[in-house]
Amino acid sequence: MHNPDDVDSRVKYAQYIAQAGDLANAQTVLQSVIARHPDRQDAVDLAVKLFRESKDANAQKAADQLLEAVAAERQRLASQSPKGSEAPAKSSSE
Repeated sequence: MHNPDDVDSRVKYAQYIAQAGDLANAQTVLQSVIARHPDRQDAVDLAVKLFRESKDANAQKAADQLLEAVAAERQRLASQSPKGSEAPAKSSSE
């Protein structure tokens, strides 16, 4: 994945490699997407799903921490933007 700005392709790539069994790299891709685009609910949902499906004993804690971090970042961004200028979050159904 060479273009970090092609978010749709990065999320699809993460789905693909997760289905192929490479959960660690899928998480890495998703974390980079979420760091730059915390509004991408599809990436957040997939990351949490992969954490919860993981055999890692700390996965539930990691999923909870991710959700808390995303919520905090969204709140920070909302407090910095003028009223009415917030773009709606893209859902995984789009």
